[in-house]
Amino acid sequence: MKTITKTAHGKLILIGEHSVVYGEPAIAIPLPHLVATAQLSPNNSGQYLEDVDFKTSIDQIPDQYIGLHILINRLIQRLNIQNKFFTLKISNQIPRSCGLGSSAAISSAITKCFFAFCNEELSKQELNYFINIAETVFHGNPSGLDAATVTSNQAIWFIKNKQLTPFNFNLHASLVIASSGIMGNTATAVNLVKDKLENQTNLIQETINKLGILTEKAAQAMINNQIITLGEIFNQAQVHLTTLGVNHPKLQKLIDIAHKHNSLGAKLSGSGLGGCIFALFQYEDDAALLQTDLKNNGFPNVYIENI
Repeated sequence: MKTITKTAHGKLILIGEHSVVYGEPAIAIPLPHLVATAQLSPNNSGQYLEDVDFKTSIDQIPDQYIGLHILINRLIQRLNIQNKFFTLKISNQIPRSCGLGSSAAISSAITKCFFAFCNEELSKQELNYFINIAETVFHGNPSGLDAATVTSNQAIWFIKNKQLTPFNFNLHASLVIASSGIMGNTATAVNLVKDKLENQTNLIQETINKLGILTEKAAQAMINNQIITLGEIFNQAQVHLTTLGVNHPKLQKLIDIAHKHNSLGAKLSGSGLGGCIFALFQYEDDAALLQTDLKNNGFPNVYIENI
């Protein structure tokens, strides 16, 4: 067996957070510049996981990596390599718990690595299956959107329990993606919206419906390169996400700074209660100015993605 290295990229939900749980559409895009890497090498004794912070045997993986622990054990069983010796090294440029697909990307890279290491073919269906093993531990009941987007080179149009559709659009714009530094929790945020829906049914259901309508409008704006319209849609979506209760002061601070730089639109992305925001600009030079300002204001994890 030889050393195998595999990668997977991050993802960003443009619109449709939370409403996608209730049957409305969502749009997500791949982030090819944010990459998770897995490397699998044979060794002379034992099975090890190595990260930048630690090296441990597979059966002693720390609790915070429980999703990966379960995933790796399932892969070992599936590929029948209980008696093979290896070292799995992982590295991840994607900030954790920020809504950028970190867990799905590293799970994808690990799965591809194990199958290639064992010279086994890996279907798209089986890859998604293994990614969602870890995602279920991390997020409770994953929609499948993260798994689909970190394994795709195209944007994804997603409706829960329906076939995923690659989404082609004609947009020439730049996104500034900024982490708040507050770790989000998808399961907590989803349950918060669920509770609000039970207690304020009319308001929250109406808000969910409006987010679905905005997602449809966003798709048309992206197809027609209507950047200003798209920015306005993102701003409206942020108002509705705030109504759902998933905004956070740090997210709002990022959004406020983006608006001071005359962004066309800015909103949180992912589950909220932390995580990240993005801001839309027509020109990369304007996006770069915001990136610099955010870093100067204590937000080090800021990225530019041209779409």
